[in-house]
Amino acid sequence: MDKLNNGNGFIIRGAEVFDGEKMLGPRDVEITGGQVSGIHPPRGDEYYATVVEEALGRQLEVSAAAGRQVIDGRGKLLCPGFIDLHCHLRDPGQTWKEDIFSGSAAAAAGGFTTVVCMPNTDPPVDDPTVADYIHERARRAGRCRVLAAGCLSRGRDGTQLADLAGLYAAGVRVFSDDGSDTDDPGVFLNALEFLSMLSGTRVLVHAEVPKLARGVMHEGRASALLGHDGIHRLSEEIAGARAILSALSAGQPLQITHISSAGTLSLVRYGKEQARHAGRDGLITADTTFNHLLLTDEAIAQYGTLAKINPPLRTEEDRQALLAALVDGTLDALVTDHAPHTADEKAQELQYAPFGIAGFEVAFGLINRHLVGRATPAGPVTLECVLKLMTSAPADLLKPLATAEVPSLGVEALADFHPRVLAHSPGRIAEGTVADLVLIDVDRDWQVDPDKFVGKGRNTPFAGWDARGVVELTFLSGEIVHHL
Repeated sequence: MDKLNNGNGFIIRGAEVFDGEKMLGPRDVEITGGQVSGIHPPRGDEYYATVVEEALGRQLEVSAAAGRQVIDGRGKLLCPGFIDLHCHLRDPGQTWKEDIFSGSAAAAAGGFTTVVCMPNTDPPVDDPTVADYIHERARRAGRCRVLAAGCLSRGRDGTQLADLAGLYAAGVRVFSDDGSDTDDPGVFLNALEFLSMLSGTRVLVHAEVPKLARGVMHEGRASALLGHDGIHRLSEEIAGARAILSALSAGQPLQITHISSAGTLSLVRYGKEQARHAGRDGLITADTTFNHLLLTDEAIAQYGTLAKINPPLRTEEDRQALLAALVDGTLDALVTDHAPHTADEKAQELQYAPFGIAGFEVAFGLINRHLVGRATPAGPVTLECVLKLMTSAPADLLKPLATAEVPSLGVEALADFHPRVLAHSPGRIAEGTVADLVLIDVDRDWQVDPDKFVGKGRNTPFAGWDARGVVELTFLSGEIVHHL
């Protein structure tokens, strides 16, 4: 890594640039002082050539590149660093599975420069001291930006509100009881009403009715044939409806995360339309994981516990509905739900093994190989669509949402309140933006080999799968944090 770092900055030469919204074509991108300092049409060899000139009897080497290190990006893709709104770093409390150092290194290896880690740690992130611990550990690791999500309820038990104001003051802007849903609807609504008064917050909901989610896989034909208890799709859909209606009532931005069911997508579309009529476009958002786009419940028969996730993989009909939602704009982000576990934990019988798949290092390669170019009822899945849902779209979800007739704490109430503000990747490439970037050999094929993962988690059903698109360099504030 050291040999590629250069105090004078970098020029990435001739890469195909995706700026967060569209492909710009080949460009020379300059990085100086941690920012994108220039975007130019491709320049010829003469610009980069070292020319010998004489001055005052001395031989001088002069180049228009001005001492900056030139990286040949020709034939490769340069895009904003990926942003993952939903992952698990297991730190504090379960660091044998993953920790912030290993997890952020794995994220950087997958092209991610900002990740939001869920609060189902031990202890959970229901107190600002735990959020401070995560943010400080991430600062020391220095591989990617880690934003801690805070609990909605104390201990994630759904009975009392967590210290929402304290967490906000510590820099938390995403709140969730992920790992489960907030059981008490009154506590949930109170949390939304309180957070609606704090600018820039978004609630991430793991939609689940516990009594309908006691199984180990989707309840359907595959579970019946395998003889396993199922998780009914109504578990997600009923809880999703509650979450959407509560958010509309409270005026609080809310995202249904890791959607697995076609029925939930219909509810999200209803919620988006209601929010639009109320002048609150963007109030209701949604995401899904790459796992739910690639696999169905039939995968349990082939991969066993390695395909056990929550919410579960569902039917081909659900998968096709999710692919269409990717194209038609129903989905606002793609997430990994990176959930590392040890080999011993996943080696247990299906009913005892934990839910989860490790995802940072394979997400883009698998999507690019198996989904880009595929037809859906809403049109083809394009590379631009996928990149946007991994860059500028999640970046926008981390920005404050404009309010419209929503209660807010006044100036007097906030006179002694000075919340910490944590930066996230901009999700765009433009002059003056922070240089959180990823350079990808987008046409290079490779095979998934868990033994080569940077992170601790090796639990994936995708071992041996073909992937396409190798992350060669990841930049964080203009510094290289991952390279092959």
